Amino acid sequence: MAVADRAADGRAEILVPTDKVRAYDGGGRLRWEYGAPAGSGDVVFSDLSVSGGQVFASYNSVDSLNLDGRVVNGVALRATDGRELWTANPSWPGNGTDADTTIYSAVLTNGVFASPKIPYADGNAVVYTWIVRDGQFWTTLVDFRDARTGKLLRQTQAGGLWTLGNWFTGDEGLVLASTASLRTFTAGGTDYQIFTLPTLQTATFGTAPGGRRVVIGGVQGGVYVWDPAVLKAGHNYPDQLAKLSQGGTRNFLAADLDGDGVDEVVGLAFDDTGTDRTAELTGGRYLLQNSAMHQLTVGVFGTP
Repeated sequence: MAVADRAADGRAEILVPTDKVRAYDGGGRLRWEYGAPAGSGDVVFSDLSVSGGQVFASYNSVDSLNLDGRVVNGVALRATDGRELWTANPSWPGNGTDADTTIYSAVLTNGVFASPKIPYADGNAVVYTWIVRDGQFWTTLVDFRDARTGKLLRQTQAGGLWTLGNWFTGDEGLVLASTASLRTFTAGGTDYQIFTLPTLQTATFGTAPGGRRVVIGGVQGGVYVWDPAVLKAGHNYPDQLAKLSQGGTRNFLAADLDGDGVDEVVGLAFDDTGTDRTAELTGGRYLLQNSAMHQLTVGVFGTP
């Protein structure tokens, strides 16, 4: 789900991806809907990203018995009325002589990300991610595209199956948080990657006391805080500036809740059941049995 002022009238609408992308106003009235082209069969749409008056999404068909013949695509829609502007039609060459070039599914959770701060296409870029197979390994394929036209700008691989956490941007560039790693894509075209312990899952930039910029990461069993310099330092398993060791914090929100200029961190338990059900929609399973207590945890900088 996404919330955006699609009509630029000062009133936000709710955009919901399921078997279609639907836009509702604040009163619950349907304003428009977009479905996959005829012949696609039953499909499921990914999380949405909204930027520059456009809505970006990906989708795949949900025929679990036909992994090789699935419909997989991405789309850009005009936010005001849902009109299709372009489609991604993804492809990749595979690796090796006997390469598997099949794109098996879209990444449904946080797999699409658009922002004027992505350092491609002069601030007009969008990222789509897909699941492919490289030899014996399932991997995440990343497409960088021009958000205005859908033109493919760059393609790379980034992590294995179900490892993508989330995307975020800052002065350092575009950052991908995924299982145990942070990848940074810069304006100069150089990529950086570091690995983390404990195992990181999601992350974002935040503000610490004194206005200090930090990277906040949700890990297995807590929340860790790093200096943003670690993103380009090239040293794996960097030391943290601070940490909150607590179960049920893999998913989190960092925001200034009390208006004092410093972010608080609200941690929530990981939804392993929902993630498993989402994986089934792309032909797989996510059989992680999370035994952490389901709880809400609030962390405040400077408070033990």
